[in-house]
Amino acid sequence: MTQVYRALNAIRIQTMKSYGLNTRAYRQLKRYWKLLLKDETTLNYIDFRKRRNYHHAYLTDQEVVDRLLALSPELQAAYNFFQDILYAVRHKDFEQLQTTITVNLQLPRFQQLPEPMKKARLTLKHHLSEIENSFTYKFSNGPVEELIIKLKLLSVLHTVFVISNYSVCVY
Repeated sequence: MTQVYRALNAIRIQTMKSYGLNTRAYRQLKRYWKLLLKDETTLNYIDFRKRRNYHHAYLTDQEVVDRLLALSPELQAAYNFFQDILYAVRHKDFEQLQTTITVNLQLPRFQQLPEPMKKARLTLKHHLSEIENSFTYKFSNGPVEELIIKLKLLSVLHTVFVISNYSVCVY
């Protein structure tokens, strides 16, 4: 999931660079990048807010995302792919994820999928069985990581305590 997130961000940056530094499209993509990475179901489509890079027009979050996606077909294809994967992961729908990764590349909306997103898709396809296990089982390495951090902290504290006592004894 992280690789797909980073790939979408890299595609956004490529699109920004294609427009040039002093263009309005560059500033729009730079300012509203977080909206592209949000789940589309959580985007605000009711409240209108004044948007600086759109001549102070009153726009919803959904309208801003639509205008950003209109800047580049590659960005739009990557965004649609990202949202499909995000939906499948949030709902733990393995069949949806599997069809998104394998079959849906033939659909017209994924024909212009950029290279970083294709690479992320191949990585997900390679680790499909592990992803299925993460959907099925509720195991996490969080408690193990917490224990390791506590042990490292105790080791550091022990070392500091021993060194400080040793320096007191020597002098």
